[in-house]
Amino acid sequence: MRIRFPALLLSNLLLLAGCSADLPATRGGTGDVTGNGDGDGDSGNGDGDGDGDGDGDGDRGGDGDSGDGDIDTECGEIEKTAKLERGPVDIIIALDSSASMVTSICNVSKNVGALVDGVGENTHMVSVYSMTSLPALPTAAAAATLCGSADPIGATNLAKDAKRYLHVEQMVNSNDGFQALLNSFDKYKAFLRADAPTHFIMVTDDDIHGMSSTDFKTQMEAKLGHKFTYHAIANGVDSCIGNSSQHLAEADATGGKKLGICKSDFGQHFKDLETAVAATALLPCDFDIPPPPDNETIDVETGVRVLFSPDGDAKTEFPRATDKSKCGDKQGWYSNPEGTRIEFCPAACDAVTKGGSLSIGFGCAATIL
Repeated sequence: MRIRFPALLLSNLLLLAGCSADLPATRGGTGDVTGNGDGDGDSGNGDGDGDGDGDGDGDRGGDGDSGDGDIDTECGEIEKTAKLERGPVDIIIALDSSASMVTSICNVSKNVGALVDGVGENTHMVSVYSMTSLPALPTAAAAATLCGSADPIGATNLAKDAKRYLHVEQMVNSNDGFQALLNSFDKYKAFLRADAPTHFIMVTDDDIHGMSSTDFKTQMEAKLGHKFTYHAIANGVDSCIGNSSQHLAEADATGGKKLGICKSDFGQHFKDLETAVAATALLPCDFDIPPPPDNETIDVETGVRVLFSPDGDAKTEFPRATDKSKCGDKQGWYSNPEGTRIEFCPAACDAVTKGGSLSIGFGCAATIL
């Protein structure tokens, strides 16, 4: 199927599944397609070199050589790079705000924004805690001195992002973290997404009274309608003295992280949490081809190439399968019947979901799988 696409247009967006990503063309310079009367015989922007890219270096790749991989000089390919955005994931963090928790609350506030940003734009975070209820007032007063704010998490940039962040006002005492999450569920359930993995992070220096980890797991799974992962920043781990046995048992039962609350810096804790959460937020395996403009034409079946670079590895081409049935166990891609979407074969999907960068080349024929 032929669609119209400008061979020199550098400002299109590639829409990844469920999100959008800028696609800066890797071609250098400031070339245009209109001509500007500069006398060099090309459509460049006053550079006088005649190569058409407007940078004055005499090549079509933008850096002075013809082997830089951004434009194939034989077929005029333009390569655009897409940042692969992870799929949706929901995080609910519960903070014990009893008086002994001030330092830990400050630590969380320093790292929680980086956690959400590191996992990706499709991350939602719910925070369950109170710094205004009567039992939390001493904690808030101490936090104002130690952290510079009576509600240090509420003062973060993340807390200003209503699209990704929701605060639920709910006191979490030393021994009722499970109950607090269950009792406040109706306040945050609408912020959760049915297709998103769910992660709980409990931050406490104590243990649960009146409910077992097994009972909490059963009740919360019933409310969510699916399984979840529970992480504990608590005592009884990392040489932190104290008892948080039910929280650690919940982490064991759901495959979550167990991290010591006595650490003076939570930076590594939150990097470990980012890794664990991101592993469940899948990368897309299909995406839209940009809408075609009205001047140039390109055959999607023979004029589009897909190149993938695993993290830290060299770029390789995914060959094109004529349809899904030709994929087998090989890495490749195919387009939908309308020629508007690129979809990965299962083996290629497995590779992409592990992370890396994706490039789309317009203008050259793809290798056939």
